[in-house]
Amino acid sequence: MRMDIREPFASEANALASAAFAAWDKGVGPLVSASARARMCDLDFANFIRENPDQILAAFVDCVAVGYVAMEYGNNYISDLWVDPAYEGNGIGSALLDAMAALIDSRGFDAVTIEVLTENTRALDLYGRLGYMISWQGIRPDGHLQEPIHKTGMFKSLD
Repeated sequence: MRMDIREPFASEANALASAAFAAWDKGVGPLVSASARARMCDLDFANFIRENPDQILAAFVDCVAVGYVAMEYGNNYISDLWVDPAYEGNGIGSALLDAMAALIDSRGFDAVTIEVLTENTRALDLYGRLGYMISWQGIRPDGHLQEPIHKTGMFKSLD
């Protein structure tokens, strides 16, 4: 298995969106309301990728788009991490997070922050294994899902 991590090309947005939506559908979809699930589709992910290519690092395994990590606002906040369920358990999520943390560090930040649905224990476990610490928990509005969601905020020092 040969993995490459790099900024995506616009022509790769649809393939990355399919991988991301599959990950969202498996990991987040069951944790939100039916109306929130109905509002999401792979087009949402494709548009996000096209609009923010310089804030995204994508993973490719043997030239196949399998996921991405994003810092939507160009700061130290990781807004997205998605890995196609068919490729889970191969270290891709860890590699993406490490690559994004290195990019955030190179931009002069001393920590990385991330939010995750509190019920998404698999994601919480991954972040914990990678050294992220819980900084807060509570109900927050989610602009994409258009409903309040119980989230856990985490951070990792880059010192």
